[in-house]
Amino acid sequence: RQTERFMLALSKGWESHLRIAIEEIYPTKVVFNLLERLYAFAPEDIQLELTREVLGGSWEALLEDRADLIIGAPAPPPERTDIAHHPLGKIEMHFVVAPHHPLALQTGPLPPHILQRHRVVVVADSARHQPARSLGLLHGQPVLRVATLQQKLEAQRLGLGVGYLPHYLVKEDLARGTLIQIETQNPPTQPELLAAWRTPLIGRGLRWMVQQIQTGKLTAIERA
Repeated sequence: RQTERFMLALSKGWESHLRIAIEEIYPTKVVFNLLERLYAFAPEDIQLELTREVLGGSWEALLEDRADLIIGAPAPPPERTDIAHHPLGKIEMHFVVAPHHPLALQTGPLPPHILQRHRVVVVADSARHQPARSLGLLHGQPVLRVATLQQKLEAQRLGLGVGYLPHYLVKEDLARGTLIQIETQNPPTQPELLAAWRTPLIGRGLRWMVQQIQTGKLTAIERA
């Protein structure tokens, strides 16, 4: 009977497996809210696979066919005629430090030459074959590279380094005083975030997701 349901779903245009790669900086809660709606009418047998990627890793996952849809990838997109994309907006970023970090005693806005003396925590680019890139890193600055945004948050709470973190992730820490926001002379890098997919669209599930994206269902980042 399970095989019969599977074949019926395929006959109605549903894919058996839908792979979605979410950029690490993009809040998964926003995506989960959309998937909840998809599950309400999709076949029970559809397999959804979510992965996390960082910076160039998102685009590489799409180009190397490890993902059918990427959400939150940084602009600009690769110049490919078989890739379509849609803007998702920007995420508000704050430069934050632990209360016991030396920079917490400084009065801002801090110039780059002061920041350069202190270790920065960055989430490593997840690209496997393309040159790695990073955001918010000054030339010659000591670096602690971590794998996830949650690790970056925990490292900065402990004072192991400094750096920019998204507002939705640090707003409670700022309210509690476990992190302190510091002004910097240079504004934070806030790249336009994009959703992207290969064309032509194949599969009813992917087509529905793209339709929701194009009608603005994934732009409410700060409500995460």
